[in-house]
Amino acid sequence: MNEKESYWILGNGEEYIEPVEKSGGPNNKDYRFTYEQVRLKLKTDIRTIKETARNISPDYRMNELVLCLRILPEFLAKSYYPQTITNLSGLKDIGSRSWNTMKPDKKGKGDIQAISKLIFLRATNEGLNGLEARLDAPESKVSKAWIEDVRQIDSLTFLDSNELILGFSDDWIEGRVELVLHPFAEYTSESIRKLKNLLNRCGVNPETINAKSYADGPTFISVKVERSILSEVAQFNPLRTAHPLQFNEFPRIRNIGNIKAPSAPRLSSKSKVIVGMFDGGINIDHELLKGVASQSVSLPTPELKDLVEHGTAVAGVLLYGKLNDYSEKDSLPIPTVTVESFRALPPSDSMDYDLYESIDLIEETVPTKPEIKVYNISFGPRGPILDDHVSRFTFALDKLAKSEKVLFNVAVGNDGDLPTPLNRVQAPSDLVNGLGVGSFSYDSSSRPVRAEYSSIGIGREGCKVKPDIVAFGGDSQRPFHVIGDSGQKALTMGTSFSSPLVAGKAAELLGRCDDMNPLLARCLLIHTAQHPAGTRDAEFGYGMFTESLDDVLKSSNEHQVTVLFRSTLHPKHFAKLPIPVPIVSNYNARARITWTIALLTDVNSLNTDEYTLSCVDDVFYPHDEKYEFTKKVDGKEKTVSLNIRNEPEKVANLVASGWTQSSLPKTDSAKKPSESELRSQFLKWDTVVKKTITKELKSLHNPFLTLHAMNRNTTKDAPLEYAVAITIEIAKYQGNLYRDVLRQYAKLQPIRVRNVNEIMVSVS
Repeated sequence: MNEKESYWILGNGEEYIEPVEKSGGPNNKDYRFTYEQVRLKLKTDIRTIKETARNISPDYRMNELVLCLRILPEFLAKSYYPQTITNLSGLKDIGSRSWNTMKPDKKGKGDIQAISKLIFLRATNEGLNGLEARLDAPESKVSKAWIEDVRQIDSLTFLDSNELILGFSDDWIEGRVELVLHPFAEYTSESIRKLKNLLNRCGVNPETINAKSYADGPTFISVKVERSILSEVAQFNPLRTAHPLQFNEFPRIRNIGNIKAPSAPRLSSKSKVIVGMFDGGINIDHELLKGVASQSVSLPTPELKDLVEHGTAVAGVLLYGKLNDYSEKDSLPIPTVTVESFRALPPSDSMDYDLYESIDLIEETVPTKPEIKVYNISFGPRGPILDDHVSRFTFALDKLAKSEKVLFNVAVGNDGDLPTPLNRVQAPSDLVNGLGVGSFSYDSSSRPVRAEYSSIGIGREGCKVKPDIVAFGGDSQRPFHVIGDSGQKALTMGTSFSSPLVAGKAAELLGRCDDMNPLLARCLLIHTAQHPAGTRDAEFGYGMFTESLDDVLKSSNEHQVTVLFRSTLHPKHFAKLPIPVPIVSNYNARARITWTIALLTDVNSLNTDEYTLSCVDDVFYPHDEKYEFTKKVDGKEKTVSLNIRNEPEKVANLVASGWTQSSLPKTDSAKKPSESELRSQFLKWDTVVKKTITKELKSLHNPFLTLHAMNRNTTKDAPLEYAVAITIEIAKYQGNLYRDVLRQYAKLQPIRVRNVNEIMVSVS
């Protein structure tokens, strides 16, 4: 037997997960203003709001006003949420978003730009009066928590019109627009009615308006308007945001008559593994799709030739990959998946691609197909994502991915060659519970480069690394070969074809591996992606998709081992995950450790700056016997590190002298960064984290990770589902690392991978 073939990645890592307790550090707040200064400022803001409200026509407002509580940037972390204010009667938190402001430079060089948050409040007149009365109370009569919360506030205002109208270019004249309304509970239908009346007065036919409301969430409205109407709509107080909608045209497919396609496989059997696709429909009579692709659900609109051509090409990629690898003399292999197509295009009005009918179809179909765990979506609205807006398409996919436990693979868009910021990834590839897939090609030296058209990151808060991964997408010099007309290949390029490359392999991964679920598959695909520069960036994301299933599921040699963990963790709890490195002290070698964490989280489109409602904080501990001891000496905190097993007397002396031992061993982590640094550099609140460290082997002693689950203030105490892949590679290991790990961790088991014939059924 070939020994290399036996090095399957190891499952059952969750058998070694342990709960752990960790003491929290001090929560020191650095206030910029006194309570009296902020109190007086807020009283002035309330007077201004009341004066302005008296001049707002009832046609442009509800009984409750929507206001913005703007928070100082020093208080961005969730622990500073001003709960004593939002809990006042007549004031209700209905979401949040980021806002750009200024803050003092710590180096004393004036003010610098900063990002903070604003909280949207629904406020009644009684609520404003109650807030004003509370601010009038003597400082001695209010709680410490109230004073601290008030001192976090910058101002209380209405949202400015330039904060409402987003993403419109100077030359935008008219078109489809997505309007988002704040939630108004049982009065949501009234807010929609008032907006429709306003639009009707502006000359818009209410029958052309598409609307979708979500329970306890926003209302998304699609409408075709002229630019002059935007200023009128911006005065509507329940409006949260407005941005343009434009359909992202499909890549041009060139049918080349003299390039013949390979012949269809001889179907004695077909795969039981189904991958779903939402697209423009497929040609079910095409010889390369017969018997392996079907179409069961469609919009009640006539199909369009160009859209079917695109969908047929996508289906071919899902089944066979890129046809570049086959000549006309070849017979295609029996696909390891089958395809079920759902025709989500064109909409009823072929001139207005707002995609709401497509999204409706997706939301209706996915829950009825429990047998399908992977979907491909290679279309979406054109235009870059906006940080202050989450599209309905993105929100719908994230909710479905969480509730139905499915994996969506979405093309990131083909505007990467436009100037910044128009080259940014497009919805719904900014989803946080799925994969946004970009394209790479090759330069003249055959080195992988981002395909010029492939849209780039960064993504939004919660998924800043976008695309997640890239796959071959072709270019003008090396086009992507797809299914064309009968008996012919066609040449094309685009992220539309990179995405199904990944989706087809993800579906096979789920079908062939025991104990694999969509979340673990997403984790593993990102974990095994290879970046040309060995890092992450806005062009390749985490790297190039690994096409070979063997390369995803096997360690490359006996000096490498990968362990998988899948479990749940309650908010505020900690879990300890061992990193299986044998203890070695008699020779020099370096260990390279890479871990990838993927989460499945609830989302809230009302909080664009806090879209993901859960996250995991990961900390690496290299040595389980080295602890830190701290004590204040002459007003300054001093720290000493000791090995508690090798230096018991020193430990006892320190403890007797009033030194405090850390609750967990010493970490390699630097001084705790600010909240903004945690989000931008360390991807706090992102649903994927991938890190690599290199350590001297003799410096490691039972290393481990701790995972700390956190949730936002608005979420329930529900467990967070997570998956982790950890790879240890020791090139100069003296022995067989893979076997030594299995001996030391007997509960770990090589994952079972089914042979292809095990996922096949006979075709009669």
